[in-house]
Amino acid sequence: EMAQSDPLTAFDKAYREYDSQVIKFLGPISQTEEVILFDANDIRMVYAKEGKFPHGASSFNNANQEFFEKKRKESGTKYTGAMSKSGTAWREARNVLGPGLMTDAAHAYLDLINTAAIQSVDMVEAYSEQLGTWTKRSAYDMFTSIALGDNPESTDPNSSHELASLVECGDNALSLSVMLSMWPPEMHTPNAYENMVEQYETIFSVTRSYLEKKQNADGFI
Repeated sequence: EMAQSDPLTAFDKAYREYDSQVIKFLGPISQTEEVILFDANDIRMVYAKEGKFPHGASSFNNANQEFFEKKRKESGTKYTGAMSKSGTAWREARNVLGPGLMTDAAHAYLDLINTAAIQSVDMVEAYSEQLGTWTKRSAYDMFTSIALGDNPESTDPNSSHELASLVECGDNALSLSVMLSMWPPEMHTPNAYENMVEQYETIFSVTRSYLEKKQNADGFI
């Protein structure tokens, strides 16, 4: 049912019915069985016992891998793009973030997350026929609130925040990378890889500029 119906409706139903349990379904792309966890203790257990070969969120995505491997070599930063890999590289990168995400310190972020979530809910009516778009932007606002202490309010169609436009850039880059990785070459749009790179470079450029201004303003690192 989950693979064949509206995902928001399906996940909402599953969460309400199985909030202290787990559910399984066939992934729409790989058709492999996937397990959805709702309980925080279950998630902790999975991270603690993930085995020898953990998988990154987009390890199947060859176009992403190629781009981020180039960025890693250019920057000399070990972890650039590592979250899209599998195995040791993914585990090491995840463990760099782990202490801040898998401890009680994460509770300090709740107010920021709640504020972003409430603001996004206020805008949900503007997305009555685009709930998928609203969900992405809502999650982005909550993530940015945690990562940068700033909510770009991308769910507001009239938001002028410089980071708000990056949601669309990310969507475009991901769509192009999936096409390049999974579709036959004859079905690729012209200059697809170059267009994907342009979207990612826009994200890097805008984010870098924002961080530099924030650091100069209040010493943020």
